[in-house]
Amino acid sequence: MPRFKIWSRTSEYLSLTEIEPPALAELFAYWSQAAAGDPPRQADLDPRAMGEALHHVALVEIERRPAGARYLLVGEALKRLLGADPTGKRIDEVYSRSVAREVYEAFAKAVRSREAAFYRRDFQILGKTFGYFRLILPLSGRDGAVERLLIAIYPTDPSLKR
Repeated sequence: MPRFKIWSRTSEYLSLTEIEPPALAELFAYWSQAAAGDPPRQADLDPRAMGEALHHVALVEIERRPAGARYLLVGEALKRLLGADPTGKRIDEVYSRSVAREVYEAFAKAVRSREAAFYRRDFQILGKTFGYFRLILPLSGRDGAVERLLIAIYPTDPSLKR
């Protein structure tokens, strides 16, 4: 007999061949085409070509001193999902310490590797499961270093909007 869980969470990085939903897979394909082996610059991407994913995207600037990251732009669907507009705020101003630490670790992995990362997180609360898919796409600056990240987040349950 399965045990009833009041609270649990799981998370895992998945292969880039497993990206879902389709809008995220299309965004990854568009980024990959622009990347041509190295992270593209922000100017290499046309927001109009991002389709439906554009509303689920955030543009994040990587700050070196002090180390951190700040939301520059946030899509409307993502604002609704987060319950607030984090534009202009640092990650540690938006999330709890433990969540901010996980987000910074994910961002650091993408900055170091200079590669896309696809992640799934699930929560179970009082027997109900919900979660999200997160795609992180690095963007390089003039000197070739990763200076920004394009983050796309979709709930695992498409009916979840807020």
